[in-house]
Amino acid sequence: MKKIKLIYTLPIIFIALVFALAALFLAKSSQQNIIYIAGAIKKNIWAYDFERATEFLKKYGMQAKLVNTNDPNEVATLLSDPKSKLNTAFVFNGLLTQEQAVNLYSLGSVSYDPIWIFYNDRVVGELLSLEDIAKQKVVIGTKESDSYFLTKKLFGLNGIDIEGNSNFTPLPLDERLDSFLSGEASVMIFDGPFSGEVIKKSFYAGANLFEVPNANNYTTKSDFIAVTLPAGSMDVNGTMPEKDIKLLATTTLLVVRKNLAPGLQLGILMTAAEMIRQNPYRNDSAKIEFPAPMFGSSIAVSPTALKYYAEGPPWLVEYFPFLLPYWLF
Repeated sequence: MKKIKLIYTLPIIFIALVFALAALFLAKSSQQNIIYIAGAIKKNIWAYDFERATEFLKKYGMQAKLVNTNDPNEVATLLSDPKSKLNTAFVFNGLLTQEQAVNLYSLGSVSYDPIWIFYNDRVVGELLSLEDIAKQKVVIGTKESDSYFLTKKLFGLNGIDIEGNSNFTPLPLDERLDSFLSGEASVMIFDGPFSGEVIKKSFYAGANLFEVPNANNYTTKSDFIAVTLPAGSMDVNGTMPEKDIKLLATTTLLVVRKNLAPGLQLGILMTAAEMIRQNPYRNDSAKIEFPAPMFGSSIAVSPTALKYYAEGPPWLVEYFPFLLPYWLF
């Protein structure tokens, strides 16, 4: 029986090796296996996950270098500059213009990142509108942050200029939290995934989470989407929050330059999928599958990504993952 299994197994391994070597031979000899990746700000979520991500990329024979950037606009500029090394980034849907996106591909959406607005109702009472928020002492992200970019956009949709309002104070996230918990500020605004520690600390301190009125209306006027934070989803006792809360969120896209080799695109996408699989996203008590292709954005979906979503990764990658950078997918 063992001999029979060996007879069938050896040809399969041989054929797989032939295909892998053929793919390697057909690849351009000058092809790079290094990606240069950035998020919207210096200490974004990718920076925190970067070391873990590099381990996945090493398995695929890829290297990654993190490019620190100052703000979302710098990311957009570097991506559209042919002289820049930056070739991979996380960006918000709607950040890039059609002109900036012409040489880029989207590998898909990777998360929903809500805008969190916490306030101290024991001091200011119940706040019912963004106009009410703007009258309080508010701590927001620094001017070079993605949080500031999104806050300015949200309040601007309501005719409120945060740059001309002295009630808004830009601070790094840790200082924002300290200022809010100490009572110096009565409102704190930041953006980030549902699993953030700052969210839990705010709830545990007894802060109220502001629900943007008519959240669904923003989906027709902007790139924001409405998501629901389910009641009881933020603690093991099922008490925080006390009710479902509608939030506004941005969709985060993983984008690459069009001239990035298909094998590298595939390696990046498979790494993102693996990392998300370890920490699945849930909304309205339902699991949301990320990454996922996003149509209707200013950035076209990569043909490599479309093939991956339709067919999955090449089966030979399971046996020869280190050849992925040279794969003609």
